[in-house]
Amino acid sequence: MRFEQVLLDLTVELWQTQPFPVPDLYGLLCMEVLHQLDFADTDLEPVFEECLHELAGILSVEYRPTA
Repeated sequence: MRFEQVLLDLTVELWQTQPFPVPDLYGLLCMEVLHQLDFADTDLEPVFEECLHELAGILSVEYRPTA
């Protein structure tokens, strides 16, 4: 299964059980996938980690980075 579908399915499942405001993470992912941010930075992992941490706070769930 492609990463995009896994992310979408998990996001929808989470949103259906605990609705939350739509974060900027989706837009950021789209821009990264389409290489629209290549001019700004080559490693957006710290930005994604911060977005996930912020989203976890909104949802009152624990977020543990994998690395």
